[in-house]
Amino acid sequence: MARNFAREKRCLKRGMKIMLTLCISFFVCTSCGIPSFFYMKEGSSGTSDSYYNYTDVNSTDDYIDSFELDFKVTYDDVVTSIEGPNLVYLYTIVSDDLLDGDMDDITEKFEDEFSSEYINSNSGRPISSSTEDVLTITYNDTSYSLNKFIIYDDENSSKLNEQVPKSYGLSFDGTVIDPTEYDTTFEFAYNSYSDNSISYFSLSLDQTDKNNFKANGDTSSTSPYSYYLRKYDGTNFLVDYDGTSDGYGALDSEDENKAYTIIIYAALNVSEGDYFTNIFWGSLNEVARFSSKGT
Repeated sequence: MARNFAREKRCLKRGMKIMLTLCISFFVCTSCGIPSFFYMKEGSSGTSDSYYNYTDVNSTDDYIDSFELDFKVTYDDVVTSIEGPNLVYLYTIVSDDLLDGDMDDITEKFEDEFSSEYINSNSGRPISSSTEDVLTITYNDTSYSLNKFIIYDDENSSKLNEQVPKSYGLSFDGTVIDPTEYDTTFEFAYNSYSDNSISYFSLSLDQTDKNNFKANGDTSSTSPYSYYLRKYDGTNFLVDYDGTSDGYGALDSEDENKAYTIIIYAALNVSEGDYFTNIFWGSLNEVARFSSKGT
């Protein structure tokens, strides 16, 4: 009988330990927060889920390239609002001598590397504010860098933002309402000029409809918005590579006094909002490609 009593006592202690462990686990989970995820799938309109989609559109005579972004956010029982989404603009520079197929392969390698480095199974991580190169890849024994544009005001050329975490590029100018579908057309304008006999060009990003993204740091109310995109060091681009200037990626002395190609990429980001714990990145998309001579 004494043995039964001792056995019952041990069982009671074990049960109390299990209950205490469960209570502590529950407290930790509820106090720290159970991970929840915000996600937008890449695809066409018509879906009931949150989605985004890039579409090439025909440029007018004033622009060198254009694309349309449409998206929709569907909230659920957990995620009830987001800030943004944000649209990050990146670029790489390659030789004009490369074939289109080579440029396609370079883009594919950047897309794969971006997915691995930043999307990271949808948990996501921010782009560092202290690094010049967002990504670096190697293609045919040549290293290519993916860099952030610095965004400037269209009117007075004051720097608006350097596309750092919580201030990425352009942010949707308004509150995203479920289940409204939004779309914006973005167009890239090119304008060359000379300064002390050296030829440069400015690259501006214009929006041509009512649903607009606004650069973080822009306090104006002028809509639709238009901005300058400059090299990561804040300078405008050379029309012909001079063989010495920094910030021109894979170009070397063989490319001196020659034109080159700029490939522009965009990625959708949602980092802030209610009741989700991940950093959402959409896939890296090529949205423009043009010669430094503008043709």
